[in-house]
Amino acid sequence: MAIGKALTPSHFTASTAWSYERFAACNASPDWPKILLDSSFASEDSQEDAMSIIRLIHIKIDPSETETAERIWKTECATLMIAQKGCMSEKLLRARDRGEFISYSEWETEADIERYMGSAAHKEIVSHTRGVKGASAVVKLYDLVN
Repeated sequence: MAIGKALTPSHFTASTAWSYERFAACNASPDWPKILLDSSFASEDSQEDAMSIIRLIHIKIDPSETETAERIWKTECATLMIAQKGCMSEKLLRARDRGEFISYSEWETEADIERYMGSAAHKEIVSHTRGVKGASAVVKLYDLVN
């Protein structure tokens, strides 16, 4: 489903964990904006819909390197990471205080992350970021809590 399309009963199938009635009940308040989605809801019962792994890299750099770090991420790193098997999304979050970022990526499995960590793409990303003055990073994996 494309972004900008309102949900209707036809978007909910027998295998959908959310029923249209359940969605409509959540959306009943006139103050609650209409939800726009770009995908259907996944079945909570399906083994195929295993939870993804969230990988956060907490990054600190010299504040004078903020623009450089953003440029490197956008032009060199993001495209390499999102192209990796199992990488479902990637985003760079900038703290309101200069000099701190979080690299947020969502992966299908931990095995996909491990494969990426041993890949030429990961080595290339590391090489692009080594030149950023004062850079330090802490990597953490998270599971989504339902």
